[in-house]
Amino acid sequence: PMIDEDDIEKVKPGISKLVGDPEGLGEHMDKLIGTISVTIPSDHHASTPVLLWATAGMRTIPEDDQSTILFFARSRLKQSPFLFRDSMARVIS
Repeated sequence: PMIDEDDIEKVKPGISKLVGDPEGLGEHMDKLIGTISVTIPSDHHASTPVLLWATAGMRTIPEDDQSTILFFARSRLKQSPFLFRDSMARVIS
């Protein structure tokens, strides 16, 4: 199925604001995972891909910080019940 605007969850502040705060990033990711957990029926969790597309805020921070944030975000998404691979979380242009 195609992704439409209703399938996109945007959260403010963006993850770039959580540089140096892995605990805050974990809470941020848990909130997102919680939101999609109640939206997607539980019998579809394992087959539902989750994508994390970081945008402008992430492009403005140093690459080392981008890598660290993506590492922690990916770790949290791997622990979720959803279909996730590292390539599904990235900074987009």
